[in-house]
Amino acid sequence: MGVSVNQGQGGKRSLDAELNLVPFIDLLSMCICFLLMTAVWLEIGAIQIHQLFGSKPAAADEKKTVEVKIRWLSESKLLAEFVRDGQVVQQFEATGATPVEMKASLDTHMNQVIGPLGFAGADGLEMIGKVHSNSRISYGDVISVLDVLKSFGVGSLALLPEEG
Repeated sequence: MGVSVNQGQGGKRSLDAELNLVPFIDLLSMCICFLLMTAVWLEIGAIQIHQLFGSKPAAADEKKTVEVKIRWLSESKLLAEFVRDGQVVQQFEATGATPVEMKASLDTHMNQVIGPLGFAGADGLEMIGKVHSNSRISYGDVISVLDVLKSFGVGSLALLPEEG
């Protein structure tokens, strides 16, 4: 039996109210689904990179390496240098009006350089990448450059502050 309240006109209204829990359960189930989906996306979107300095034993330094040094000349222009035994063996500039065009230009130039010079795993060579960046360059642009380097077999990557 419900409690009734006097409304002043002599009428009584019941205070028993039924709560509809269906919308609450729907919202809760959607939140759980969203949590599960985003947890999967975080794992898929991760880039696996290795620490370049201080992570390898001294014996690993005897392996011949080719350094791929990339630094931004401006927000729309990159300079890439291939350094072998302390000497620059190849260099090029990648430009583009948009980050997508600059990434495509870098990809094209990397194809032209790596193919003829045979850097990708030939003669026990290992390619390591050093990307010099500053605060003017967006994080997405830096990640797209790292992605291009990984696609060409650059094993170890380092993200360094811009050289003074």
